[in-house]
Amino acid sequence: MSSTGDKRVRRRRRRRVRWWRLVLLLAFLLLFVLGAFGVGFVVSAVRAMPSIDSLRPSPALTSVIYDRYGRPAVDIPAIENRLPVDIDKVPKHVQDAFVAIEDSRFWTHHGIDLYGIARAALQDVLHGNRSQGASTITQQLARNAFPIGRERTFERKVQEAILAIELERTMTKKEILEAYLTWINLGEGAYGIEAAARTYFGKPAAELTLAEGALLAALPKAPSAYDPFLHPEAALARRNLVLDRMAELGFITKAEAEAAKAEPLGVKPPAERPSQGDYKYPYFTDYVIDQLEALGFTDRQIFNGGLHVYTTLDPKVQEAIESAVADDFAALAKSDKRFALDADPRLEVAAVILDQKTGEILGMVGGRVHDKARTLNRVWQARHQPGSAIKPLAVYTPAFAVGYTPATVVDDRPWVISQPGQKPWIPVNDPPGYQGLTTIREAVRRSVNAVAAETLQMIGVDTGFEYAQKLGLTSLDPKRDKVPSLALGGLTHGVTPLEMARAYATLANGGVRTDPIAILKVTDSEGHVLKDGSGRPAEYSTTYTPVVSPEVAYLMTDVLRSVPDAYPSATGWLQNWSTAPRAHIDGWQVAGKTGTTDDQKAVWFAGYTPVYTGVVWVGYDEERRMAGSSGGRWAAPIWHDMMARALAGVKPVPFTVPDDIVHRVVDIKSGKLASPLTPPAFQRVETFIRGTEPTEVSDAWEEVQVTPTDPPMRWSWGCPYPPVTKVFLKRPPLGFDEVKPIAQLKYGSAYTDEKALAMIPADMSLVAPEKVCGLGVLPPGASEAASEPGGPPGSEGAPPPPITIPVRVKSGQLLSPSAIDARVGQEVTLVFQNGDDAIEHEIAIEDWGVDVKVPAGGTATVTVVPKEPGNPIMRCIEPGHSREEARWFVTR
Repeated sequence: MSSTGDKRVRRRRRRRVRWWRLVLLLAFLLLFVLGAFGVGFVVSAVRAMPSIDSLRPSPALTSVIYDRYGRPAVDIPAIENRLPVDIDKVPKHVQDAFVAIEDSRFWTHHGIDLYGIARAALQDVLHGNRSQGASTITQQLARNAFPIGRERTFERKVQEAILAIELERTMTKKEILEAYLTWINLGEGAYGIEAAARTYFGKPAAELTLAEGALLAALPKAPSAYDPFLHPEAALARRNLVLDRMAELGFITKAEAEAAKAEPLGVKPPAERPSQGDYKYPYFTDYVIDQLEALGFTDRQIFNGGLHVYTTLDPKVQEAIESAVADDFAALAKSDKRFALDADPRLEVAAVILDQKTGEILGMVGGRVHDKARTLNRVWQARHQPGSAIKPLAVYTPAFAVGYTPATVVDDRPWVISQPGQKPWIPVNDPPGYQGLTTIREAVRRSVNAVAAETLQMIGVDTGFEYAQKLGLTSLDPKRDKVPSLALGGLTHGVTPLEMARAYATLANGGVRTDPIAILKVTDSEGHVLKDGSGRPAEYSTTYTPVVSPEVAYLMTDVLRSVPDAYPSATGWLQNWSTAPRAHIDGWQVAGKTGTTDDQKAVWFAGYTPVYTGVVWVGYDEERRMAGSSGGRWAAPIWHDMMARALAGVKPVPFTVPDDIVHRVVDIKSGKLASPLTPPAFQRVETFIRGTEPTEVSDAWEEVQVTPTDPPMRWSWGCPYPPVTKVFLKRPPLGFDEVKPIAQLKYGSAYTDEKALAMIPADMSLVAPEKVCGLGVLPPGASEAASEPGGPPGSEGAPPPPITIPVRVKSGQLLSPSAIDARVGQEVTLVFQNGDDAIEHEIAIEDWGVDVKVPAGGTATVTVVPKEPGNPIMRCIEPGHSREEARWFVTR
């Protein structure tokens, strides 16, 4: 090789040597920096770590809850339901249950479980599964016994690990397990296994069985989620997991595990739990404490750490809710002996008010009486079927979003709806019966089940479910709640009042969801900010979420205003009586919806004004009927009073009307523009989004020549009666032959012709008669208008014959019949029959000058002669109701 080549080789070698020296130098510097940083970080974490002189808490400092105006409102009670634990009296199978599920290598590690950490890290890398926890029992004790917080930060983990190692150095394993079983939060306000054993099973820890011990060991991971009182199915599954784990580790045999798994939960709600003492706004305070726990604060911080918790509480609103619940329950129970509270104290209530613009919870009441520490808060911890209150969320708002309008007409008739794997479903109305062609507005106001069910079929169950979730009903089951019965609130588990308030607040806020929030900021006793800004628990979004357009939200709001307020100019057949007149607030625009479950186990009123959104639920915690109850009768009055008191002194403002909202006069039997033939009783001024308003004129009516007889017949040549031209409805036929097979399918062996006849839509009576008087043909050149003068009674020139009509009256039901056909000058004798044996009813027909009282179980007779044509209104005034509150029933 030449010398030149040798030089090139030596130069390349020297460059490689210099490159590797540089790499090694940089690597050394990097390791030095990282090491220095790590050491510094650890040193910093240690300096910030509390002293480990003993497991006794530091001196207690009272934590304070502040209201939305920055004023102290409530001192958080510091007394905990914690009882001392003697590890020698805790059965070994109970100790083994906690070790098996929480820390299987507890007896061998030195405070931290390196194998568990490696396993969790591997699972995170391979599967992104961060649920594989690596905290030992010793670490959990350190986390709960010392004020280091629960945040998943590296600094907190370092502190936790160092404290755990120090605990292992200074205490025996037996002492650590005893301390752990003293400090651990096991839900329902119970801290430590002794308090939990008494809370859940009414016995000391020394008497716990294998199955009972496994249930308590199931709770530390998530005490609220696995609460056996609130979530028995989840608690049972978690308990059985503990038993399987014990068998897997050899603590018990497989047979013992299976025997224990076959046992029921066996929890017994205690007659009385240790009280935290009397404190103001207890349900709101309890909710704030729960949210502090969700934000990672330890129990020592919450109850003894001197926290300053700034919240959304409005004392005026909170006190309005509390007083309305207290006053109205007593008044309602006094007026309805079926639910007298002294006879049935199990009847419960929940109520909440939100600021719909921000999602801030202004106040809540989670039950009639708060006499236990951290008692059940029914506003957010109990789910119930929503009944018809779900219709605006799962049916009608989605319908408006996909292009339907308040004037869209759906036939209120018996529908047969098929469900995969189940027998056909035929929705029924309450009160029973079908009215026929009905607009969505009418269907919402009168809460028509058949129309809601069919509308959901029109838009698709998946669409309804999707919008209900987006509006705020996040607990819906995506597998089991996507069913036709979603339209009527038939859910697997139900929803909470707080969920309903969130969803209705979305409509009130122009279609933008603002999730509930109670905590704005948390500081320590010296004012250092620990949590700032949103302060929302992890399960809630921190952003404002547009769900529907402002125009769609306004359409729903405008329709929902019809529920507490009757349409002011409507008269005649299908009069716009409202289902919740007691929710009306003078001076304020109110939108809302009643809800009564089909089994009458709960009633609701969910509604809003331009300022606040509120929800009231009344019912039982257990499966029990409220026979004869309704949302308008029980929930609406409480809603009215709490909202009226909350709004006292606030200047009323209207709902904001988007620019693209227009109005048209429509025919409510077709949804099209009213025609010259549309009777005034069937015309409404309706609301539309620009571009969706009707342009076609209604063709729902026709003029037909009929006889003046009762019942009338179609007139044709050869009929001895003179013709009379009248306007009749043109609608799809649905007579006895069409409804009979539906009735047979619904009632099975209980079928009767009377039940089938009751399924015929009422507006079939507005259709022109089929029976023809005369030859049914015309001679050449003859006119249908041709008639001969004179004729029998009832023809022109002779008064109509007198008629007698029996009318049945019964509380909570439509008058039967609800349509009376009377002519000018015709003598009409009405015989009212009272179907209630203990209640007197008052009947009024103002246009005919009738006002008569029908005695309980008796009859009353009145004779009138109508002197003017028109549509007289007949109404039944129930006991305890004013004339203005009475439901209106109509004649024609």
